[in-house]
Amino acid sequence: NTSVGVIIANNSDEAIGFFSLIDDISVIIFDDANKDIISKAKECGQVVDLVYLGPNNLTDDKIDIHCFDDVEKISYYIVKNTGDIPEDPDVTDDKQLYYPIKTSIITTIKLAPVDIYIRMKKEGYFHYIKYLNIDDQLDAKQLAKITGMSEVFIKRSEKEIYFKKINQYLEQLLRSQASEDSPDVDLDVKQEVFNQLISVGLSEDSVKVAEATIHSVVQSLSKGLQSEIKKISKSDKPLHFRKSYLTSILCVTIADQLDWVSEANKNDLVLCAFFNDRFLNKDEMHMIDSLFLLDSADFLPEEYKLFMHHAQITAEWVKKQESIPYEVQRLILQHHGSAKGVGIEYQLTAQITNLSMVFIVAEAFAMQIIKNVQGKLDVKSTLEELNKTYANPKVSQIIQALFKGLKAAA
Repeated sequence: NTSVGVIIANNSDEAIGFFSLIDDISVIIFDDANKDIISKAKECGQVVDLVYLGPNNLTDDKIDIHCFDDVEKISYYIVKNTGDIPEDPDVTDDKQLYYPIKTSIITTIKLAPVDIYIRMKKEGYFHYIKYLNIDDQLDAKQLAKITGMSEVFIKRSEKEIYFKKINQYLEQLLRSQASEDSPDVDLDVKQEVFNQLISVGLSEDSVKVAEATIHSVVQSLSKGLQSEIKKISKSDKPLHFRKSYLTSILCVTIADQLDWVSEANKNDLVLCAFFNDRFLNKDEMHMIDSLFLLDSADFLPEEYKLFMHHAQITAEWVKKQESIPYEVQRLILQHHGSAKGVGIEYQLTAQITNLSMVFIVAEAFAMQIIKNVQGKLDVKSTLEELNKTYANPKVSQIIQALFKGLKAAA
């Protein structure tokens, strides 16, 4: 649905000439017969996006080359990279060629686990420039340059290699609770784990990191529940992450007040908080907590359908992740009160488990914290309204447990 104009050049010199003269040329596309365009592009001294069509994987330390084996993929790349810049890159979108990672992770370990790219905007589209080669140690000058950037990028095709290499570091940092000395880095680490889990899923290696994250959540609460809630609710992290993290710490807060919730159940609840809204691709979707808001939202028909079925869709995805316990799948399916994972239900049937009710209460309260972040949240009246909404004896007990946990931390 995008019109793309094409100028045909007879040779590499002519292609570079067109690029230099015509401002709205976005990319230069070449094949095996014109590989000299790489050296010509470096010589011209301008930022050039080169797109290669062919069977090989071309790389160059000085210039970024995008390689494709068919024209359809090139078309998709041009459309995706010459439009409006998304405010928050979608880490679950496998069609995006580059994957965002938190800069603070790289500046903390002072090492490039894979090739690291920085992103620049040229004439309304993204251009990615390789900044660090794999295994590069960062010197003081490099650290100073990227410290001012909130995120850097890696090739999406290398994200699993990146996470595999960084898992050991993440686990060590989470276990040692680095938050005492550098809380901002600690939040970034948790966000990095969150991005890993929702985009890659739980591999054998990442199970330990997920467990360490749960351990970290529990440890954070022992140092001050209110300060932890305030820190995450007021942070500049993406909405999806803030809601998931707040839900996870509220789940643990409730669980600590209920003797029937086991340690394994705590893990299940936190993992559910990571995954439950994995397929909601708009920030507005993460703020929907009633059918009224859903019907009032300006969603396309397919977006409306996605929200209605996202619990069911996510539960099916989780079912395929061998390392995720079955209880997490059930929690995700039921997290909007529907036993079938469709829509939002307030009249909870006997099929909705007690543990699912813990999650429902925690997520609902987390959303109220986010919605009232600029004002003062009246905890008592908010919980009373939540109690009226569900009018369920078990939910009432869980709300009382949450109030008791919040009061104890005051």
